[in-house]
Amino acid sequence: MLRDPDIVDIHCKNPEGSEGTHRISLCKWGNPEHTKKAFCVHGLTRNARDFDYLASELMREYQVFAPDMPGRGKSEWLKEPAWYNYGIYVGDVLQIFAAEKFTQVDFIGTSMGGIIGMMIAANFPQTIRKLVINDIGPFIPKDALLRIAQYAGVQPHFTDMAKAKQYYADVYTPWNLEKPEHLEHMIAHGIVHAKGGGFTTHYDPNIAFTLKDKDGKPFVEKDVDLWEMWEKVQCPVLLLRGQESDLFPREVALEMQKRHGNLTLIEYAHTGHAPSLMRESQVAEVKNWLSL
Repeated sequence: MLRDPDIVDIHCKNPEGSEGTHRISLCKWGNPEHTKKAFCVHGLTRNARDFDYLASELMREYQVFAPDMPGRGKSEWLKEPAWYNYGIYVGDVLQIFAAEKFTQVDFIGTSMGGIIGMMIAANFPQTIRKLVINDIGPFIPKDALLRIAQYAGVQPHFTDMAKAKQYYADVYTPWNLEKPEHLEHMIAHGIVHAKGGGFTTHYDPNIAFTLKDKDGKPFVEKDVDLWEMWEKVQCPVLLLRGQESDLFPREVALEMQKRHGNLTLIEYAHTGHAPSLMRESQVAEVKNWLSL
């Protein structure tokens, strides 16, 4: 049965040289007495509620946490567009770890969340026991990034909910959702009333600031190459990949496996970027691997 989380606010410090804080909305599931903690981070334009299905299952053995990263969902929009970068995201996650007094977590990250997990595992290895990476790797083709920049950097407006639903159905076709309720769940937490009427997406369009040129147009200069960082990741890794993913080519997944001594790769047919982690089979595979 799907469980709603408890939601609390965490105030994270703004970047060095800037006073003040920004508010992060943090979802929590499960008994605080559970010694095992799972920490889930969503993709670029997504939010914490993508993990409701996974958390509802993991909470039997874990206390589960998932933040809305800055500018997404119920979290505060950042004052400066340039603050939407991985340095800030990793810093925010580490501040949440400190606020919640974590000693170690099992980390589950989809796309952007997977990169955050890799960065923490590489630089703060004692904080992550096991790492689940969902459809992202240390090498990202620039053409795939440009595709994302073209929709993430705009805030669409819909005159009615039917148009919003069609937009979601189109954009998230690659997720290969199992049930209509999964799309309805995403819409319920990802579409909001727009100022002046109608509906829009529940994120700050400036989250794609680093994927734009000086004129604000989508621009990606080169591929992302983080292989040096990947080689520092030592914890056990479960790597999930959609077989049709353009953001995560199969050769990258195989090279990750080659360079890491303890990596399990699972691929999903008829799925692009990214596996939803809402399908019962996907939830079961993550849960089973974490319990090994």
